[in-house]
Amino acid sequence: MPGTRKQMGRPPKGMGPGIENPGKVFSRLVQYVWKKYAIQIIVVFICIGVSVFCNLQGTMFMQSLIDDYINPMIGVEHPDFKPLLAAIIKVAFFYGTGIFV
Repeated sequence: MPGTRKQMGRPPKGMGPGIENPGKVFSRLVQYVWKKYAIQIIVVFICIGVSVFCNLQGTMFMQSLIDDYINPMIGVEHPDFKPLLAAIIKVAFFYGTGIFV
């Protein structure tokens, strides 16, 4: 066949032989890391949780920001922007805390 080439005596390229028991190896690795760095691991998980919570709160607050503050001001001759400003500062606080953590 034109254009095809057979490779004789050569093993296929790719991954080598796999680990016999990857769960056991992973368990030993986790035990070692936990023994040496338990406090750091706990702090990292707490920071991840706080960051996710803040970003989620900021995102979910956008809907109420539009529904409760922006839409009622549409068509008003002299709108009061103080509640909107307070809401924007609240959202900025959520996002700032998420970034800081």
